[in-house]
Amino acid sequence: MDVKFFYKTDIRKQEHEVIITSFAKAVARVIELPRVVEVCLYPLAKNVYGGIDKLYANRIGLNIDLKLEELPLILTHELIHVSQKYLGQLRITHTGVYY
Repeated sequence: MDVKFFYKTDIRKQEHEVIITSFAKAVARVIELPRVVEVCLYPLAKNVYGGIDKLYANRIGLNIDLKLEELPLILTHELIHVSQKYLGQLRITHTGVYY
């Protein structure tokens, strides 16, 4: 499995990338994920940790301000949603309704 990173700022978080990549590969050994997972790191409100992209089945967003120790829990939660979309267990309509 490959992890691709996207940023909406010029700030790159190498430590975050190492943890996310390692942990995502470990999670992929337990649940079925697409061959490539895209992770967008960008500033979000303080009470928003991450989310699944409504348009792309293999893309999640994570708050760039997450602490390193917070990453595994938030990443696992979002990867479960990626798996659900990938397997057809979760659908999101163009209006943002989740099934």
